[in-house]
Amino acid sequence: MEIIIEIIKGCLLGWFIVEMPIFAVIPALIIERFKIKNNLIKFIIEKPFNCYKCGAFWATLIMTGNLWIALSASFLMKLYDQKINTVEL
Repeated sequence: MEIIIEIIKGCLLGWFIVEMPIFAVIPALIIERFKIKNNLIKFIIEKPFNCYKCGAFWATLIMTGNLWIALSASFLMKLYDQKINTVEL
């Protein structure tokens, strides 16, 4: 039961990181402060703040330190992004 709660907390934290605009400032400040020109490093810095899966993975991994819980949270956010978070035009 405790593992499920950790997975849910990681998913919610990942969603919060991606949806809140204040967190979009963090990678921009890091890139600007250190004057990073390499596109791969920029991608690595920006991705956890733009992607549900990445945000949930890194938030859960940092929060719990358990790789399997982080992968589970990332997988759940992948399903959320594919099935629920869709916009029909």
